[in-house]
Amino acid sequence: ASLASTILLALLAPCSGHITLNPNYGAFAGNYFMTSLKVPHGVSGYFTTKVTLNVPNGILSAVPEAKPGWTISETTRSIPPYVSHGTTVSTAPATITWTADCQGTGAPAVCTNYPADPIGLDSDHLLEFGVQVKLGCDFGIDTLTGTATTDASIWMDEYTIWWGVEQYVSTQGTNDGNTNANGLMIPWTGIVSGTESWSMAQPNPSAYTFVYSSASCTDPDSTGTSTSGAGQVGMRWGSGQAVIAPDADDTPVVNTGQVKSIVAEASLTYYEESGASMSELEKQVEDLKQDYKEYTGEIKAAFALALFASVLGALLAGAMIGIFAWRMSSPQEFAHALLPDYEGSSATATPVGPSKL
Repeated sequence: ASLASTILLALLAPCSGHITLNPNYGAFAGNYFMTSLKVPHGVSGYFTTKVTLNVPNGILSAVPEAKPGWTISETTRSIPPYVSHGTTVSTAPATITWTADCQGTGAPAVCTNYPADPIGLDSDHLLEFGVQVKLGCDFGIDTLTGTATTDASIWMDEYTIWWGVEQYVSTQGTNDGNTNANGLMIPWTGIVSGTESWSMAQPNPSAYTFVYSSASCTDPDSTGTSTSGAGQVGMRWGSGQAVIAPDADDTPVVNTGQVKSIVAEASLTYYEESGASMSELEKQVEDLKQDYKEYTGEIKAAFALALFASVLGALLAGAMIGIFAWRMSSPQEFAHALLPDYEGSSATATPVGPSKL
């Protein structure tokens, strides 16, 4: 899909109330990308005291933003070794966790630095955690084992990587929810693909980033990974290592004016296509109305004919019943009416025999 349609999709995506990455588009494989994890709210009456970001496969490095009142911890995963700035690197980030500082004996604990410090994020407030990442060239695959991963999918025709988040909430002035002992941890880990609805992902929609192929990914590239054929250019996707060629419209956006122009053009195209589709739909509706009128007329004619036949049949049946009743009650009369010269009729019978002189 084009960069213009991606920007429009990202701007129109329903994200109110959900944890998201901002921006979530414009990340090119083999390059650096700066984004922020936006935490808009938690559970009413509680404070968010820990946030864990699961870094998808394909991210080679991550530098999280330090926030006053929060401590950062990280875990890593093993990857095939590669050389970066003269140093051999064999690990990549797996998780980044921001934990609200609580001066106590450990979770769960009453924080002795409360109320001087707020201890976390109130559910009515917003907080963003910045993170700068270096993207590799292989996504949807554990490059160490060669097995497919579930943190990448093609969604809305976009190559998408998913950043699952666990949001831990605690009673005000404590960190009693940091181990999820209260069962209130919010998992933002739902992943979708195809044309599925992101907002309907279960248990809650995961944060995501659209990734674009780039000429920074060649064979071999800086990650030390080699494709099946030399000279191939573009990122590799999935366990099959399909090479995705760079888009023709992957030039960087210069300013907000250009963004507005892109969005306006994409919106105009959308409305024009929608208008054409609506006109065709209206034509189909009119055709259906006409077909319905014709069909209704045929039904009415058939009904009238059936009614006439029923009435005629009823009259004939009545006549037959009347004739039958007459025949049974007055057979001679019936016979005379049917055959006037019938001799058995008492009304016209003439004695037969020799006459007396």
